[in-house]
Amino acid sequence: MSSTQVDGLTGAPGARPAPGAPAPRVRHQAQDALRLMAFSAAMSLSAAVAFTLLTSLGR
Repeated sequence: MSSTQVDGLTGAPGARPAPGAPAPRVRHQAQDALRLMAFSAAMSLSAAVAFTLLTSLGR
């Protein structure tokens, strides 16, 4: 069983921490998840604004 497995969830395939490096903590994984969600929301909002501007300019 992989050291990155938590409750049936695994990290990236083949991703292993460097020898001697501590395993990522849950709070670090939560921070990464929040950053990813914020980035995704920003990109979705940017795309929506861009499409809205394109449609309004096309009228």
